[in-house]
This record gives sequence, structure tokens and C-alpha cells, in this order.
Amino acid sequence: MRVENWMERDFSTIDKGATVRKAKEYLEEEGTPFLIVVDEKGKFEGILDKNSLINTFGDEEIEEYLTLLPITAMENDYLEEIAMLMMDNHIPILPVVDDDEKVIGVITDFEILNALLELSGIEEHGIRITVNLKDKPGELKKVLDILSAHSLNVISVLTYRRSQSKRTVMIRVSGNSVEEIARILKANEIDYEDVSEDFQI
Repeated sequence: MRVENWMERDFSTIDKGATVRKAKEYLEEEGTPFLIVVDEKGKFEGILDKNSLINTFGDEEIEEYLTLLPITAMENDYLEEIAMLMMDNHIPILPVVDDDEKVIGVITDFEILNALLELSGIEEHGIRITVNLKDKPGELKKVLDILSAHSLNVISVLTYRRSQSKRTVMIRVSGNSVEEIARILKANEIDYEDVSEDFQI
């Protein structure tokens, strides 16, 4: 997943030479907790957090209140790698810059969650299957082949390591019968943890 497909292109910026008074007014107008601070050429300078201005007043410049980020993102970066960087550095918002360091978008925790929901296929009503598989080649294919043989269309597949030798896999399929899918899994000796119908959003 590339950043360019998920970044927010509508974001609020402010010039680094702006005053605290102007920044507070702009934050209030935009209804946002953060502003992207840029120079006169649109290049990224830092993040202005609303909380950093709580005890400030007047016409002093905002530059000394900026949060200087050690990283930025680019359009062709992978979203999952950017998400890890944001988590490791405790950063709730990250600017996306072009080759000239001009800000062209932002990634926030909202975009990360949105991508996760899209990957899960939760908006497409179906049945969620949770299976525990040996962590070796071909194990997942066996399950998917069985589902395919019973005309069950796979909507999404997510997985995480359960132990050194096992992975838990969550498969979302289109279908209406939880009981029938559970019967299929049992008949094929698939170690499943849960089969349940998605709630409607």
C-alpha cells in the first residue's frame, strides 16, 4: 500500500513567520489540533500543536513552538512502514513531501485506521473465519482451496504470528451460513477458532 493512495490532501498549513495570535485564530477556524508549518516556498518546517500554545499570547512568532520531526513521508513510501515509524516515534501526524520537500499531504492515525478497515473488508458484509495454522508454506493455500471448492468468495485475509510455529489467520468470506462454513471446516479437519457473521455497520 503506497502512501499516495491513503494520504489526506486537504490539510491546514501556516507560514513559519506567523504570530501566535494568528495561529490560535487559525486553529480555531480550522477546528484542527495541528498545523503544518511551511516556509515561503512551501517547504516543511515543523508541526504546530495546539497544546503548545496554551500559555502563549500576543505577536511573538510561532517558530520557537514548533515540533521538529525527525522523519517525513513520501508518496511512494509504503503505508505500513510509515505507520511503524509513527508508532515508534509517537507521532500522530506526518507530512508527506515531494522531492523538493514541499508538503503535498499528511498521514494521521485516522488514515492508518481507515486503511486497516479497508484491508479487513469490514464494510462488505460477510462471515469471519479465524483459523490457527502451522507456520509453513502451503497451509493457508489448503484452507483457501477448500473455501473456493465450496464457492465461498474471499473478501480479505489478515494474519499474525500466534507462536513460533503457528499463525492465526482471519479470513472474511461472502456467505450467509455460519453453520455450513463451520461444518466444512470440521469436515476438512481445519483448526478453527471462530466462525461468526459480521455485524452490519
